[in-house]
Amino acid sequence: MISEIKKIWQQYQEKKEEKELIQIIKDKTNKAFHSAQLFLVQKNKFTDAKMHIYPEIRSIRLMEYAEIVFTIPKGMNPEEVMKKEYVFKQYLSDRAELERGLVKFVIRIFPNEITNVLYDYSSFPIQKEKLPIVCGMNRYNQYVIYDMTEHPHLLIAGTTGSGKSTQIRALLTTLIQHKSPNELHLYLCDLKKSEFHLFQKIKHVQNTVYTANSLYPILVKLKKEMQKRGELLNKHECTHIDQLPKKLPYILLCIDEYPLLQTEKEILSIIEEISSIGRTNGVFLLLSMQRPDAKVLEGKIKNNLTVTMGFRCKNAINANVMDTPGAEKIPKNAKGRMILNFDSLETIQAPFLAEDKAKKILNPYKKTHDTEKSCDVKENNEEESVFGLLED
Repeated sequence: MISEIKKIWQQYQEKKEEKELIQIIKDKTNKAFHSAQLFLVQKNKFTDAKMHIYPEIRSIRLMEYAEIVFTIPKGMNPEEVMKKEYVFKQYLSDRAELERGLVKFVIRIFPNEITNVLYDYSSFPIQKEKLPIVCGMNRYNQYVIYDMTEHPHLLIAGTTGSGKSTQIRALLTTLIQHKSPNELHLYLCDLKKSEFHLFQKIKHVQNTVYTANSLYPILVKLKKEMQKRGELLNKHECTHIDQLPKKLPYILLCIDEYPLLQTEKEILSIIEEISSIGRTNGVFLLLSMQRPDAKVLEGKIKNNLTVTMGFRCKNAINANVMDTPGAEKIPKNAKGRMILNFDSLETIQAPFLAEDKAKKILNPYKKTHDTEKSCDVKENNEEESVFGLLED
C-alpha cells in the first residue's frame, strides 16, 4: 500500500514539474517573440488604438527533446522569423533548432550534443532496403537510412580527419554484408592510393584501380554493360533491371578524390552518363573528395548526385559547393559529424568503424586463390549469358 502511494506521489511530482517546465518554456518563447519584434501592427476597429499581433504558441511537448509549435499571423514574412533564430537560441538554448513553414513553425530543443556512434551492423534496420546506405544517427537517436536503388548517386566530402574515409569504409562494409557477390559488383578507383586497400581481395570487388588510365577501360566496360542492360529492358518492356526475369547484379562505382579527374574529359563524360541513366540499369556512383570544387561539380553531374554528405569543410564556399551549408561550422573534434542533404538538411553522426574491426568483419568475404580464378570465369560467363539473352 505504501509503495503504491509513493508511486502515485512520484507521478504527481513529475507531472507538476513537467507543467512548471512547460510554463517556463512558454514564457521564454513569448519573451523571444517580443525581443525579436516579431509582430504585426493593426488598428482596433472601435478605438483606433494600435495593437501588436504576435505569433501564437499552439503546443509544447516534452519528449527526449522539447518541441514548441507556433503559428505566425497572416501577413508576416516567414523569412523574418528565420532571421531571428538567434533570438530563440538566446532565450531557450544554443541547441534550439527552428524549422520553418509558411504559417507553422517548430522549435526543437535538444538536451545534449549528438553522441558518437559505434558501427554495429546487427542494429541497422535495413531489412527492406535493396542497397542500404546507413548515414548515421540523428538528434532523435534514430538511424537515418535510405535505399541507393531509389536515390542512386552519393557525394561525400570533408577535410582530412573529418570522418569521410571512415564513413566510406562503413558504407562498403555494410553493403558487402547485405548483398552476396552475385548480387553486388564493386568497382573501386583509389586515386590517392589510401582508401580501398581493405577491399581489394573481397569477392564483391571486380576491379581496384589507382590511375585515370586504368580507370578508363573500366568505364568503357560499364558503359557497354549499361547499353546491354538498356536493350534488355526494351526487349522485356521493363523500366528497371529489378523487373527482368533474370536478376542482374547491382554495380557500384566508387571513386576517391574525384577532382583529380578534372582534365580527363572522356572519363568525365562516361561518369556523367552513368549519373544520368545508371539508376534504371542498376549502376550507381559513390564519389568522394577532400575539397569540393565548383569547376568539377557543375552541370549534370552535380544535379544527378541525389544525396550529399558534407563532413567538416574548410570554409563556407566549399560547404555551399556541395549544398551542405553549415558543414564549415562542424568542430574539429566532432569526427564523423556531417550535414546530410537528403530531401532536407540534417545533422548526422556517422557510425565509427575502426580499421581493425573492419578487417575482422571482411575476412570471411575475402577471395581464396580458387575463388579468384572462378570469379574471372564467372564474369566471362555472365557476359556471355547477357549476350545470349539479347540474341533470343
